[in-house]
Amino acid sequence: MSLKLAFGRDEPKESRRSDSRNLVRFLVGETCYAFDVGAVEEVANPAGLTALPEMGAAIAGVTDHRGRIVPVVDLRAKFGAPALTSRQTKWLLMRSSYGLVGFVVDRVLDVVSAEGPMNPAPRLGAPGTTRAIVGVVNVDGVLVFVLDEDAEASIVANVDLSAGP
Repeated sequence: MSLKLAFGRDEPKESRRSDSRNLVRFLVGETCYAFDVGAVEEVANPAGLTALPEMGAAIAGVTDHRGRIVPVVDLRAKFGAPALTSRQTKWLLMRSSYGLVGFVVDRVLDVVSAEGPMNPAPRLGAPGTTRAIVGVVNVDGVLVFVLDEDAEASIVANVDLSAGP
């Protein structure tokens, strides 16, 4: 079963970074993250994956989703968390500049409207390591790290699914 959340994106990403935004909140481990709802095509239950050689642990594989071959990124692996799958594990199918990309998340929480300015992303970790955090909002006392779908999807930029030499 899957839940259709949004269709199309009518405005450029830059204009969506206003004082009011709708976010799909989800957990990876104990941390709450979110994507802009306008980029979410669907929330889906995990399906069969085909692993690709030499893709790295963060790329879980590819799947056939309704006749479309979709690369799937495991955010737990990308963020360096240990592997974990439960009945609450979902795929967020996101539209990005790299096409449709699936993201494995531990649990989808809800869609919220975040009011007010977004706080800047903290500068944590070693140089060159990024989680593509575009900002942080506080929703009901919980810090939510807002991710950029294009930056997170960039890991699939070199995945070539075409046939041939």
